[in-house]
Order: sequence, then C-alpha cells, then structure tokens
Amino acid sequence: FFVDTTFETVENGWPEVAASIRTDRWRYSRWGEEVEGSNEELYDHQRDPRENDNLARDPAHAEELKQLRSRFESVRVLARQKPKG
Repeated sequence: FFVDTTFETVENGWPEVAASIRTDRWRYSRWGEEVEGSNEELYDHQRDPRENDNLARDPAHAEELKQLRSRFESVRVLARQKPKG
C-alpha cells in the first residue's frame, strides 16, 4: 500500500482536510480526523476506476474497510512523528 493524496477544500468558510491510502485495488479516504459515519470513502479500482460508487457503507466490504482503516491509522501515526536528530 502507499499514501496516495492529502487534499483540502473549504466548506462554509472552514477547511476540510482529507487523506487517502491506496493498494493496487482499493482507495480509502477519510475527511477529518476521526471516523464519523459519512466521512469515509472506499473505492474498488478494479470495478470502479472512476470512483463513482463509494463502498464505505456497504456491509459486503466491511473487511476491506476495517483493514484499510487500520493501515490508514498506522501511516498517520508514522507521518506525525517528529524526525529523530
């Protein structure tokens, strides 16, 4: 997997920050810091390369979502560590 993007939009005068990670098949994105129900996106690039069908709320993809959430958190912790030295 790899970190794909970090992006920001402005909604009602407040910035919204999102980050994504990707595998060869999946992209997981989260808007904001914590999981809040509708702020996650999960796309299957084998079946939906244009990212039209968000699978994050689809129970059939709960395991992929769980795995990518965990990877996302691990990458985020590493990215926020201060460099040594």
